[in-house]
Amino acid sequence: MAFKDNLIFALYSTGIRAGNLYIKAGSYFSGKLARLMEGRENTFGLLSAEKQKSRTGPVLWMHCSSLGEFEQGRPLIENLKERVPDIRIYLSFFSPSGYEVRKDYPHANITFYLPADLPQVDKKLIELIRPDAFVLVKYDLWWNLLGAMHDSRIPVYLISGVYRGSEYFLQPIFSVFGDILKKFRCIFVQDSLSVDVLSKAGFFNVSLAGDTRVDRVIERAATAEVTQRIIQYTSSKKVVIYGSIWEQDVPVVKHAIENLGDFIHIIAPHDIHPSRLDSLQQAIGRPCSLYSEEKWDSTILVINNIGMLSSLYKVADYVYVGGGFGKGIHNILEPAAYGIPVFFGPKHQKFIEATDLISLGGAREITKPVDLTDFVSGLEKDNKKYREACLASSKYIRDRSGATKIISEMLTSSLQQS
Repeated sequence: MAFKDNLIFALYSTGIRAGNLYIKAGSYFSGKLARLMEGRENTFGLLSAEKQKSRTGPVLWMHCSSLGEFEQGRPLIENLKERVPDIRIYLSFFSPSGYEVRKDYPHANITFYLPADLPQVDKKLIELIRPDAFVLVKYDLWWNLLGAMHDSRIPVYLISGVYRGSEYFLQPIFSVFGDILKKFRCIFVQDSLSVDVLSKAGFFNVSLAGDTRVDRVIERAATAEVTQRIIQYTSSKKVVIYGSIWEQDVPVVKHAIENLGDFIHIIAPHDIHPSRLDSLQQAIGRPCSLYSEEKWDSTILVINNIGMLSSLYKVADYVYVGGGFGKGIHNILEPAAYGIPVFFGPKHQKFIEATDLISLGGAREITKPVDLTDFVSGLEKDNKKYREACLASSKYIRDRSGATKIISEMLTSSLQQS
């Protein structure tokens, strides 16, 4: 390895050590960092115990940064379980927000935190897990670990990748990282632009597969069930659902409620802590019913539970997805799978499905509170445009299905040869 490349890796490892010290120090003040630190400290004990169990089938190790990446990896895990029934799944996370929610995921033999990316740590991980293949979901590139995988001749795959050419590892100064990526068995990407970007950078291990989340939302939409109470509540009026709403989204919701009076408005807040629900109702300034209440005597229904939002989209005529006035939009593929016009705030540039749906007419960007009201009112007056928006959403989902099958077929072949 050239002096420059050795220096880059030395600086990278120094940064990893500094980051680990930050997590240790921060764990005294942050509950999230404390959970991360404790989880990392438990990893080798968990893996050592798992190693003692009898192993008969191939081992797949999948790493997800957080919950969103897990949802992209999940369809692949479950498809592989059907194809290779004796496969053993090792599932790792970086973020507590992913691990804490999915630590009991039944299709994984073991779920654990990925420790600091240092050579001696990575060597021990590989010795304990002995994977037949490693799958990285979208990003969260742990360079020392990936280098160790290649040195151990373990096939590495990346799924649901998106590349635009500005990524640091595609720049000449960091070519040592790009060289590691070129050794991946396959990089499965979501769109043709990513194929072009990587091809121009000298990659020959790229395959256009799409986003595995599409297969997941299609499956969930096909099997979605809503209660008879919801069906009766929404049967006589048009329905707007506001999904994963944050405080910054409330002005949009409030304006729509005040100006779309002949609608049922169903609000699913991102945070359902009682104090947050009280603040939401006060901000709306109108009587609301809570889903848990015995009687719903308002056209505004607040969902005060977790887990039913994706099914609720089945009764919606319009959907506003929150997060776009904060850190970024939440899942817009779920409502699109039902063939519904989707709306969201301006923080959506990192999500190719958002820009694609806007360009196709299945979605609209909301930049100020009045926009949602105007868009819905306009579509209500023009049934042809409404049908076109619905068809655009459903066609987008339909045309992008099948990524899971493409990826699992290659992985199955690889695992059976191991």
